[in-house]
Amino acid sequence: MQRTTVLRTTVLRTTVLRTTVLLAVSCSLTLGLAAPVMATLEHRDGYFMDESEEARLALTAGPPAVTEGASVYVLRADGYKLAEQGGNGFHCFVERSWAAPSPTNAILFNPRIRAPHCINPEGAQSTMQEKFLVARLALDGLDGEAINQRVEKAYMAGELREPKGLALTYMMSRHQWLGKGPKAWKPHVMIWMPGLTEAEVGAVLSKPTNDTYLVGKPGSRRACLTVAVSDFVD
Repeated sequence: MQRTTVLRTTVLRTTVLRTTVLLAVSCSLTLGLAAPVMATLEHRDGYFMDESEEARLALTAGPPAVTEGASVYVLRADGYKLAEQGGNGFHCFVERSWAAPSPTNAILFNPRIRAPHCINPEGAQSTMQEKFLVARLALDGLDGEAINQRVEKAYMAGELREPKGLALTYMMSRHQWLGKGPKAWKPHVMIWMPGLTEAEVGAVLSKPTNDTYLVGKPGSRRACLTVAVSDFVD
């Protein structure tokens, strides 16, 4: 797929149907969301998009100064595949509903969720690799518990690693749909910090009533701080 000025311009103008867009952010999935629970992935075709449309959606995740030179991935039957090679170290993709595999996650296999991400170089070497593994496992038909077990084994075997420096994800697309409400949640940035606790940022900031700062999976290797920002980039 060739990256062209036309494609980049279209990113800012194309309206992606919100009925096909949703949240799958590991941090943001700590919000209480209601949807039917399925043990494993069903009707897998519902998770896929037209390749060009998915690439355009992925590029709405971050500021143009970041996405202009980013690599872009699209979801295929066997996982995420490189669609456009970038050169600035950032990587853009659209995450689905299995970002936080858990037997109690009510939207784990909701095919409507779309969550455009643009992740920095350190995040691409750590956090993104876990996300791509989870996608492959979900597409293989594993349930949430089995996915978690396989991910933990991958960490123990050194196939995955925690961030060693700043791992940052932009989620600033107005076309995201994260499983709650009729529209996109606030544009936000996620900072992945293994072991981060609520106390380190002030416990009040992570209460469910707060929608500006959220601590996802506090104290774990997947802990991250989600910070809402003022404007969508598109």
